Amino acid sequence: ENSHSCYSCTMSRRPITYTSFLLALHSLLGTTSASSVTVGSAASGFWSLIPSDPETYTVMQGDTLTFRYSRGHNVWLMASQQKYTNCNFDGATELAGISYGGGDGTYSNYNVYELKAETASTMYIACQVGNHCAYGQKITITVSPRATPPSTLSLAPSLGSIVDVAIGGGFNTLVAAVQAAGLAGTLATGGPFTVFAPTDAAFAALPVGKLNSLLADVVQLKEVLLYHVVSGDISSAEVFRQAPTKLSTLQGADVSLRVEASKVFVGSSTVEAVDIAASNGVIH
Repeated sequence: ENSHSCYSCTMSRRPITYTSFLLALHSLLGTTSASSVTVGSAASGFWSLIPSDPETYTVMQGDTLTFRYSRGHNVWLMASQQKYTNCNFDGATELAGISYGGGDGTYSNYNVYELKAETASTMYIACQVGNHCAYGQKITITVSPRATPPSTLSLAPSLGSIVDVAIGGGFNTLVAAVQAAGLAGTLATGGPFTVFAPTDAAFAALPVGKLNSLLADVVQLKEVLLYHVVSGDISSAEVFRQAPTKLSTLQGADVSLRVEASKVFVGSSTVEAVDIAASNGVIH
């Protein structure tokens, strides 16, 4: 009996410890490519009466098990673990029929059967010929779910609108003026815009009473604010490339840009910080 040729389940031959390592690696990396596995005698690589080595395999869903066998062997799927243990073939399913070829010691003219591990489960496989199962010609195959590749995630924090960024950036007086002028909705959802934002210090430098006067006159306030807004997302690199230049503001008038001694000037005002990014534009 032990001289019979084997039936080998091909998926590249891997000891159980190596297979377990690959399983953990697949789960960690979300590997999606299937592989193939060889099951059978470590000595010959065939399915034989010599007890399978190892007797337990762990593969990934989608992997292919290729059985090679000759000289009076077959492959059956057992109905349960208990029937597998007792070599009871009641309710078992024949996966590959018996082969009578080979026998010259080189396992020539052998059969090949490929089993695709379609679903995550445990399969109990045995040879149904004679007492081959009782002699140890059987294997347990655990099919683990294949990990789904993780979605590509952005590590950058999501940007708020120009209004959100202005609130978080300490442009308190500007935000109050934008809200008073009824422009908060436009600057939060429209765009893209480039905003040359006056700082709180710039508003504080206005003549006494001027700010309160502006806040009380919505039409004039809107005109002043829109003079600081340009359509498009214009980075500092673009400003340096184009300067000196003039840009049309949403108020309708042009505003001049120039660069002197590596500093950007909007009209006569110095830009203190550049490229403060928002979801719908940029603040300088």
